[in-house]
Amino acid sequence: MSASRQADMTDEQWFELMDNLQPHRPFRRESAEGSLRVGVEMPDGSKAIGGLRAHRYPFDGAEPEGPQLTTHGRGGGGSDQNYDYRINAWLWPAPQAGSLRLVYDWAALRFNEASITIETTPLITAQENVRSIWAQ
Repeated sequence: MSASRQADMTDEQWFELMDNLQPHRPFRRESAEGSLRVGVEMPDGSKAIGGLRAHRYPFDGAEPEGPQLTTHGRGGGGSDQNYDYRINAWLWPAPQAGSLRLVYDWAALRFNEASITIETTPLITAQENVRSIWAQ
């Protein structure tokens, strides 16, 4: 993901958004208004919304109700004008056969809400080939 500072942004607004991308650097507020938001709509119509401040794994032991989407950053960097960053996501449960819709927006950078549709067949195939490396 690449972000470019809007011409009318103050230094404080820009750095607040960039700090919000980096959970290991919470120098300012816990969450910047207009931050990146992501969500999914599962093939069955159920929905989950994730955020960069979510816990890496949203449950401890018991299965959660409904789908869960957790996002977390994996590094990046930039300047006072541009920023590149990689985000990973964890989705539970694995989606069923059909189409999964990924929805995203970042109001502060004027990325209006948009979505892409992902066919789940490759995800299901990959899941079938997962091998556990720890004894259960």
